[in-house]
Amino acid sequence: MEQSRQCIEEILQWILIEKEGRYYLPFLNSPLYSERGTTREMQLLTALRKENPGKLIYVGPYRAEWREAESFFEAWIPTGGEQWNPGPGIIVSADQWIEFLHSIRPEDSLTVVVHPSFPASMYRETIDNCLRNSLAYAAGRLKTLRHFTKIWEYNARRNAELWKAFTFPEKIEKPDYFILGGPQVDNAVRNIPLGAVLWVADTALFTVLHHGFSVSLTFSVDAGFASREHFFGIPRKALSKLDIFVDFLSHPAVLALPFRKTYSYSSSHPLTPKSLPALVNGSGDVKGIMTALFTKLFPGKDLPEMIGGTGLHSGLVSHLRGSAYHRRMATRANRFITAENYFRILSQRYR
Repeated sequence: MEQSRQCIEEILQWILIEKEGRYYLPFLNSPLYSERGTTREMQLLTALRKENPGKLIYVGPYRAEWREAESFFEAWIPTGGEQWNPGPGIIVSADQWIEFLHSIRPEDSLTVVVHPSFPASMYRETIDNCLRNSLAYAAGRLKTLRHFTKIWEYNARRNAELWKAFTFPEKIEKPDYFILGGPQVDNAVRNIPLGAVLWVADTALFTVLHHGFSVSLTFSVDAGFASREHFFGIPRKALSKLDIFVDFLSHPAVLALPFRKTYSYSSSHPLTPKSLPALVNGSGDVKGIMTALFTKLFPGKDLPEMIGGTGLHSGLVSHLRGSAYHRRMATRANRFITAENYFRILSQRYR
């Protein structure tokens, strides 16, 4: 998702320059199109809408005379042009683009149209790669939704009774760091001051505790069985001194662990009870819920430093050493099957 966000921000920064009725990108000397070309293009856009009843994604300059065409497209990514007023379908921020990607449903038919006058160069390649990666992210999200639907239903039934004891963290100490499960944590954790206030993802908890840190709040929002594995090897006495923030649809085995306090929230999922304050997990992962909770509790404050949440991997290793994924392989490793080989397969989903 971060890749989709970054590339759309780059595209939205491209501003067209008008000179004698012709339009230029600031880094090109050749014109993109003329006034006469806009009339022809409007006719093409109209015809395109008639021929494609599905969802249309258009990337190109915004022109005042095209205003009536706004309703043609589910997503219009303006690469400069005249001043526009944000409206339905006009993508003017990375957040809007991510929201559009999350609105795509399995039954949707998508057609992508890129302004034909963009040169066949690195700029067109940037657009093509951005759209390709963004739609691949959307497809992966739909695959995840299909995979987890039955798991969510099962978890909701199992967690219904436990939910009654959960509360929302109204007053907790502001964190200095978000620590997630990326391989960067292996080295970075050694540079964190021992007195720092830490919000830690379940994937990184074992390693952080191993280095002697106190954890202010742990987060576990994954519905899958692997979530329970992240707590293997941590004594129950140590768990009883930790507070955890979970989702109503988190794996039941995690919610049943003897934490000191268990916090939760009301999500937009229809299976989630609405008795606690609501949060919106924009990215659908632990990083997203950390950010949403921080923004709710500390409005106007800058987000703390984030370690391990860059979406990058090191040598195709996607998680830090000491995580459940490493320890899972340790018991069956041999000359041919190692943790590193396993990670090379696991990390493909993060590309």
